[in-house]
Amino acid sequence: MVPDHGRDANPHEQRPSRASRPRVVPVEINIADETYVARPADELAPLLVDQALLADWFPDLQVEVFMDRGDKGTRWSVTGAVVGSLEVWLEPMGPGTLVHWYLRGAPSRGRRDPSARWVALLKARMFGFKDAAEGAASGK
Repeated sequence: MVPDHGRDANPHEQRPSRASRPRVVPVEINIADETYVARPADELAPLLVDQALLADWFPDLQVEVFMDRGDKGTRWSVTGAVVGSLEVWLEPMGPGTLVHWYLRGAPSRGRRDPSARWVALLKARMFGFKDAAEGAASGK
């Protein structure tokens, strides 16, 4: 018989033990962005892995390279506001490059989920980067 948890439930009925209760899972952050830049990947790669750019774009994160893929991009371990990984993947597309960014992880203990703020910030910074990179390529 299935217990009735409505108004007539027995208040003395034994509650499930802590071990059988669902665990609280930390909020997962999964931010992805892609932007086309009319420059080849080999010209963009060194610009996108610049420590000053990363510190400006992600001031709440400390990054450490764990996979340098050259003109294909880079992967970093991240700590700070988020614990997880950051990746830029450069996909050649026609005369330019599709720049993919991924930030995956969980907020550090006691921190709020920064996803909403970072999504807008990353898109704005990526458009600024695109304008600068394409302007430099055209000599503007």
